[in-house]
Amino acid sequence: MNKIKLILLVVSSLSSAYLSAEENILPQYEKPSIEFREASPQTIGVSYFACGSDAKSYEAKPSKEDCQLIKDNEGKFSLVTDINKNGVQEILRVGRFADIDGGSGTFLEIVEDGKYTVLRSAEYQRFSHVAFFKGNVIWAWCFECGNFSYIVWRDGKFVDDNPFDF
Repeated sequence: MNKIKLILLVVSSLSSAYLSAEENILPQYEKPSIEFREASPQTIGVSYFACGSDAKSYEAKPSKEDCQLIKDNEGKFSLVTDINKNGVQEILRVGRFADIDGGSGTFLEIVEDGKYTVLRSAEYQRFSHVAFFKGNVIWAWCFECGNFSYIVWRDGKFVDDNPFDF
C-alpha cells in the first residue's frame, strides 16, 4: 500500500511541476499540439518561424535582413515534399521550442498523414530553415554557422543525417 501512495505522490508531483511550467510559457510561445507533444513530450511551448507582417504574434520573426537571406538562398520555414518516396506528402516546419526543464532551441516538425516527427537542436538558438540542396532536403540550423543536415528516411523513420559545415 505504501508503494502505491509513493507512486501516486511522485506522479502527482511531476504533474504539478509540468502544469506550473506550462503556465509560465513565455508570450512568444504557444502550446504545442497534442500530436507534437506525443512526439516530443518535454516540449511545453513552440513558436514557428515566419517572415512578413502576416506572422502571428507568437511566431518567431527574423530580421528583415535574415528574411531576405533566406529568400535569396531559396530557404523556407516550411516545405511540402515526399522524403520517404511513399506517395504521401510530408509537411516540414521549423521553429523554436521551450522545454519543461527550461531548455530551448530549434526544431524541425515533420507531419505525414497526421503522424508527427520532431527533430530538435538545443545547440542552435537562432533561426533555422529548410531547403532543397542538390536534390535533397536539408535543415540549416543557423544562418551564420553554415551547419546543416540532410533529412532522410532510414529504418522506418525520419532522421537528420551527415551534419557538417558548408
